[in-house]
Amino acid sequence: MNNNNNRFIAFDILKLFAIFLVIYGHCILHLQNHSYDIKENIMYRFVASFHMPLFMAISGYFGSKIFNLKFSDLFKKKWNRLIVPSISFGIIFSLSWCYIIEGGGAVTLKHL
Repeated sequence: MNNNNNRFIAFDILKLFAIFLVIYGHCILHLQNHSYDIKENIMYRFVASFHMPLFMAISGYFGSKIFNLKFSDLFKKKWNRLIVPSISFGIIFSLSWCYIIEGGGAVTLKHL
């Protein structure tokens, strides 16, 4: 922790690393040779598995300082505002998509 401005240097370094991974992931995606599927690139799969959630979590941590809220209060507020609707929409969309694919019939596990 730096005594001058009460910042955690480790979080700044981690945020810099996350920014680098976001840029690197986009470079891999857009500068690829189109003769193969990007999902076969092990480095892209590794970076894409965590770079955006890491960047958003760290940005959210710093964002809590801007709003003068405790991190737990900000997390609860954002959870109710973003995650609950996303999960709800995902479930509704998944059920409706299965219903459309099956032509209005019941969905069984063998079709999923």
